[in-house]
Amino acid sequence: MLKQLGFISIISMWIGTFLLIRHHLPDLGKTISQHASKSARYHILYGILEIIVVSLFSLFIFGWFIPAFHLGPAYAVAAIMGFVGTVIAAFIPDREGWQAKVHGIGAYGMAMTLIVMDLLLLTSPHVHLLTRIFLYISLAYMISGTIIAITYPWLYRRNALRLQIIYFLAYQIPILTAVYF
Repeated sequence: MLKQLGFISIISMWIGTFLLIRHHLPDLGKTISQHASKSARYHILYGILEIIVVSLFSLFIFGWFIPAFHLGPAYAVAAIMGFVGTVIAAFIPDREGWQAKVHGIGAYGMAMTLIVMDLLLLTSPHVHLLTRIFLYISLAYMISGTIIAITYPWLYRRNALRLQIIYFLAYQIPILTAVYF
């Protein structure tokens, strides 16, 4: 049962994010969080979705994924830091002032832990070749995307929604291939 929670949580997040963005007529220059912050109602609903998904994904990561791939304490620490960042970003709206700063710390902190988690998964001898290929591609995108976002923030802001969605897929697809291959 714990093994299936990874798939369930990832699909739930995809569906919830799709419904949120679809409802708001997506602005490609805004992040998922900025779409959720357009109204208090959507921000609360998206925050609740994040908590449910993070809870299910945590059960999957700690109950099945880490033991199955013999990932050590560093992976667990990165996962905890990522989950904390996600919760902060989910409940502090991405609005002007201090909220944007705190939200950014949570969101960017979580995004950086995804790179660390993918790097650590790559070191597992129990990962299938197909997963390794996806990990290399994903890490190339995630690292280069981070560098581009820092170096050329105007380019990132113009395409924030697309780039953020691809970034999350770059983390989630290797997880799914690791589980099912």
